[in-house]
Parts: sequence; C-alpha cells; structure tokens
Amino acid sequence: MKQARLKLKRRNMSFTQKIRYRMRNELDDPKWAQYVDKLSFKEYAESKGIASPRTIAILESFNIDDIPDSCVIKMNNGSSRNIIIKDGNIIGGFGKGGTVASQKKEITETIFEWQKPYNPVWEPHYKYVQPTLFLEELMYPVPEDYKFFVFHGKVRIIQLDSSRFSSHCRLYYDRNWNDTGCRDKDHVPCTDVFPKPDNLEELIEAAEKLAPPIDFVRVDLYSIAGNIFAGELTFSPGAGSEDIQPEACDKMFSSWW
Repeated sequence: MKQARLKLKRRNMSFTQKIRYRMRNELDDPKWAQYVDKLSFKEYAESKGIASPRTIAILESFNIDDIPDSCVIKMNNGSSRNIIIKDGNIIGGFGKGGTVASQKKEITETIFEWQKPYNPVWEPHYKYVQPTLFLEELMYPVPEDYKFFVFHGKVRIIQLDSSRFSSHCRLYYDRNWNDTGCRDKDHVPCTDVFPKPDNLEELIEAAEKLAPPIDFVRVDLYSIAGNIFAGELTFSPGAGSEDIQPEACDKMFSSWW
C-alpha cells in the first residue's frame, strides 16, 4: 500500500521534483559509484567500446608548477570541480578569465578544499567515491556539449550546450534533431541554428549503450571530427533546480520518467 502511494506521488511530480526526490531517497547507495566516479566511468565507457578524453596523470599531491600549460584539472567526485587551462590561461571552471600564474595561491587552496569528501546532502552518491585529483587532455577548440536524456533506455531529448565558456546558451532537441521549444529557467536559449550532427544516430546509439538500466539518466557526449567521446553520466541534472519550461515540456519530460 505504501509503495503504491509513493508511485502515485511520484507520478504527479514535475520533472525537477522527480530529480529532487531521487536525490533525497535513491542516491545514497554505493551502486552508483562506478558511474559517477569520473575515473571509474572512463573504464566503464571503455568496456562499452566508447572512448573518453585521455587522462594525462592521476595526482597523489598537487604542485601547480608541474601542471601543463594546456590541460583540464579535475576531481573525480562532485560537479563543477574543474579548471580548464589553455596556454596558461584559465578559460573555464574555477578562476575563469585569469591566468594560472596570477592565481597560484587561489587555485592551490581551492584544490585542497576539493579533495575533502564531497558534501553528501546534495549529491549523496559521491559519498562512496574516494576523492582523486587528475589531469585530462584539453579538447580544443572546446566542442559542443551534447547531453542525452535517456528514459528507460531510450533517448528522448538532446540538450545542446554551446559556447560554455563564453556566451553559454542551451537548446533542447528531440531525437530527430527538431527544436522542441523547451527551455529551462537558468539558461539563455541559443539564437544560432545548429545543424544536425552527421553522426547523430551513432551518438544516440552510444548514449543508449552507456545508460544503465534505470528509469532516467543523462548521458553527456562530445563529437570531434566524427569521433565520439564519453563525458559523464548525470543522475541529478542541475541538482533539481533547472525548472523545465513551459509547463507542457515539464509534463512531457515527467511523463517519460
């Protein structure tokens, strides 16, 4: 009886409410670790035949003077824990707009904080990931970010994020690359027209291959010169704060879940 009431309650939730419900009730479980650990995920993606950006080094300690002039500094746990560096300039993530040389102290202090266990209140699945700092090869020019919303194993929505480190904008397409007109409250819709990727079918196939057998997951991919790279899996996009608009779109997203 209780289970039936819970199912009914979830059925009437908005898409973002379902994300928040999952965060509170479903993610505090070690089974998610292999997917959300950004290093373990690379191995998982490889087991599915999909490459990921090359790992340059796994760091047991951090010395900013040993960091390459162009790379991505990442933590394997949590979100927004990265520093994207091109020729000594920080083009994305923490310290964006500055240089490594001018922010040595701030970068070192921030990375020290990142290496502490992740706060499990917002994304409790990171509680089961051992914090590890690593360097990743910089993909440049920075590619478009394709985020595939996979419901019960099938891609329904493709979120395109463009110019993430300059004039960030976002669009939502269906799996046939038609603009759905759906938006979210936190991002400006792109005004440019983006052509359908030549390898869209392969991208969809890769997303569905990477998606675990659950009701919803977002699969992030990149496409460079026709080559597909796995980014990450996200089980709580935007921490349930990016309300989908208009209401008809929110209901559509929720109905698939």
